[in-house]
Amino acid sequence: MFIRPVISHRPRWVLYRGPLSTVLLSKGLSAACLALCLGLATGMSQARADIVTFTLTGPAIYGTLGGVPFAAPFTITAQADPALMTFGTVDYGVPLPNGALPAVSTITIDGFSPVVFTDSSFGPFQTDGSQVAGPGFFLAGFGLPAIDGGIFNGFYSQGVVSGNALVDVSFGVSQGFNFETSGGTLIVNSNDVGLSSYGPIVSAAAVPEIDPAGVGSVLALVAGSLGMLERRRRRMA
Repeated sequence: MFIRPVISHRPRWVLYRGPLSTVLLSKGLSAACLALCLGLATGMSQARADIVTFTLTGPAIYGTLGGVPFAAPFTITAQADPALMTFGTVDYGVPLPNGALPAVSTITIDGFSPVVFTDSSFGPFQTDGSQVAGPGFFLAGFGLPAIDGGIFNGFYSQGVVSGNALVDVSFGVSQGFNFETSGGTLIVNSNDVGLSSYGPIVSAAAVPEIDPAGVGSVLALVAGSLGMLERRRRRMA
């Protein structure tokens, strides 16, 4: 659908139907309409790029990084779009995540420079454990996708959600597993029985999908509104 001006003593507009939604605007409304269209389109684009930083902090872990021993607390972070998260469910007797969101994940162990996990499938995960431990219980952290037999390797917090995070909850790690990083092989042999934190906890309902055709719908809506305004102006003239 497009609009073509018809020459007369007073500018007016005639609406035509066509295969393309091309809109030619009058001088008085062009700037305002363009600003509105760009603003709405930009807002949609920003909504699709809903990147958040997932963070897991834990108590002291004991092991080696690149052959160098350590005994220190740690932090793992990754930036990712929660819309791409696969939300798992903990089943009875099998408290394991169903998957992880691949993302560039960095671990910082106190006393060491930050290193990046090099396995491209490593990333944050979140799993609903309410069937096992009651409403609001989550198992969440960073790791590799569970493989055949339900074997999971990673770092995780487990407990009840407070706000949009797991705060001051129990911690666990896959002991003895070789995690490959940019600083060499990371092996955790044990960990303190301490508290950890993970966040944010997101839910599928909180991450709406946006149709890429939405911008076209916005333009069509604006064009229709302009048509009504023009008809009203002509009646009042």
